Amino acid sequence: MLSNFWNLITPKRRDQLVVCDLYTFVGVEDDCILESAKYKIEDETEGSFLTFLDLDEQPTKYQFDISEMFDFHQTHPNACKFQKRLKPKKGGDPESEVFGVTFDTEHEATKFVEKIWGRLKVNLPEPPIAMISGNLEELDKRSKSFQVRYRDCTAAVLQRENDCEAWLSIKHRDEIIFEDRLSPDLTITEFVPLSGFTFLGGAAFDPTPDASRFYCLSGLEEEQRKNFLASVQRALLERRRGAKLPSDASQADVVMTDAYPLGDSSTSRYDFESASEGEEEDFQDAEEEEEEEEEERYATPPRSRRVVNAFMENLQKGQKVYHTMEVGRENAFAFKGTPMKDDSSLEIFRAGGRGMKRATQIGAEKFSWDGRPLEISGTMLHEGERKMLLLDRTRRRPQDDDCAHVYSFDLETEKVVQAWDSNVALDGLVPRFKGAQRGPEKTALCHSAQSVFVMDPSTRSAINNTHKGSQFAYTTKVQLNTLATTEDKAFAVGNQMGEVRLFDGTTNYDGDFKKCKTKLDGIGSPLISLDVSADGKWVLGTTERALILYNTTPPSSDDAAAASSAKSAFFKSAAANAKPRPLRLTLPTDVQMEMGLTDICFRPARFTEDGESGKERGIVTSTGNVSLFWNFKQVAKVAERYAKGDICGIPRPKVALAADAVVDTRALPGAARGDSAVVVTPVAVRKPRFSTKLKPGKGSPN
Repeated sequence: MLSNFWNLITPKRRDQLVVCDLYTFVGVEDDCILESAKYKIEDETEGSFLTFLDLDEQPTKYQFDISEMFDFHQTHPNACKFQKRLKPKKGGDPESEVFGVTFDTEHEATKFVEKIWGRLKVNLPEPPIAMISGNLEELDKRSKSFQVRYRDCTAAVLQRENDCEAWLSIKHRDEIIFEDRLSPDLTITEFVPLSGFTFLGGAAFDPTPDASRFYCLSGLEEEQRKNFLASVQRALLERRRGAKLPSDASQADVVMTDAYPLGDSSTSRYDFESASEGEEEDFQDAEEEEEEEEEERYATPPRSRRVVNAFMENLQKGQKVYHTMEVGRENAFAFKGTPMKDDSSLEIFRAGGRGMKRATQIGAEKFSWDGRPLEISGTMLHEGERKMLLLDRTRRRPQDDDCAHVYSFDLETEKVVQAWDSNVALDGLVPRFKGAQRGPEKTALCHSAQSVFVMDPSTRSAINNTHKGSQFAYTTKVQLNTLATTEDKAFAVGNQMGEVRLFDGTTNYDGDFKKCKTKLDGIGSPLISLDVSADGKWVLGTTERALILYNTTPPSSDDAAAASSAKSAFFKSAAANAKPRPLRLTLPTDVQMEMGLTDICFRPARFTEDGESGKERGIVTSTGNVSLFWNFKQVAKVAERYAKGDICGIPRPKVALAADAVVDTRALPGAARGDSAVVVTPVAVRKPRFSTKLKPGKGSPN
């Protein structure tokens, strides 16, 4: 979902003394808690403090110890975001609060970031926990190769002691040429061809998203490189846990408990000959079909352009954009309008030949309830794909007047026919079980920032006058933000801290959901979305710069019979030392070089299914204007090897290019080919034609 943070594209005219607005994030939504505020930073003996002031320039309750600010980063030239970790209650789940600050100008935001970053780094200890020397190279977009920028550089890992926050700092002749938080977003990955490791990051002292670069620290001796990456991996694990590892913890222990493999991601490391004959034939057939459309497909070069920038450019031209899409067995449904406004119409497309043809359009005036237009912020197909459930951003909170949280829109009569109520702020909804939207199922599974519950239109509680059925609610701020279900009503829920909780979907004597069976660690980055295979064996998560894949039934031995009888982590609690570890799936380094991409910003990833068996056939997602398809059998083999401690290369994805940033990529259910999908950009809905080979486009990437 989009948030009120969107308003920063049209900054307000304010008094010269007023510099910012303060937001708090709850689940996937945000609230402006201080508008037209000022801030001050005070350096005292016990530390540095950030305080926000009200209109009368009086201190508010929003005061932060800067040393305790976690995951501070700039999300937009005019905005930044950070977390404040809360101490968990005894035996409770980790908690955090997420805040955002927006400014009228990029200059004000940059000054704020420099002040905070300067103080965050004050307490970095010397000497560093790891150091290595090499050459800093940067990917040149035109030549598609790394070019040396600085020779004889020194890279160091510096770690704060109080919260385990660490930094990667690179110097050339005592001048800092790169410095950034050590986080999964850097995507540090060993790259053997250049005897080094690659990483994503901004230019020195320029953390804005548009300043992203793709670097390689090359010319490193193998043993020193391995030791340096081992220290990086340890620091990342400590950062994610918020606690130091025991001093006697070996590197083998770190590798087997960490969720962040740093091995060489080059596709040359993967044995593609192990693919089945059927897989090879599928790839060959796809390539033969694509030859006819080659010139059209590669007319646009790969670009790292982000969706929000594409939205802004089109809206500033006065053009409406496609911003939300659902795909059924026969039709694709795309909302076109202004994000976070009530002017969106619904366009319905049907697959025709090799493309998508618009069949009909439903005007924005049809999406209203009791005379009030809906600002659509979430959708879900329902009841045999004859209806669509809608979320309205303006009436999502319990304190709002006439608070209805889910609206049922009849696609045949083109009317909102029912409203379902809840007493919590609703952030998302999914089918009650995987594939339920294709049948007569009338309920849906919903989530707020602290609860998961069934929305049942056939019942209304006499106690709180809502349509809520079975539920599970947390009393702590776990920041739930995404949800997915299996075909047998088990479900997985993710949060802002990157954790995944697995529920078996059964209820207790009170009719509420039993507590989660297993809590899976993430890689330390917020989850954007989740998907689950129909049988619940695989859980797929999306973060901004990596996909994560869990095998919930990892084989306990090489014995096939034992592996087949192993119970899923959805239904049996996994011991701490036996929890499924996520495989980090991202663009292989050599593929990223071929496309000249200097930034990665994944959109929600999803499984595709085989049209006959219904089994998972692939994984689709996108970054920039590049849609990606991974053969799932190949990925699953890598995941199984990784679960046994073998870090191998990442399979090469098939790619398809669009004219602009891809907003969403959805699989076509029941299609004969596993890579059949629909993509929506701000200006078009189309079927991508994936290819295993990327040929040069016209023009240069940007």
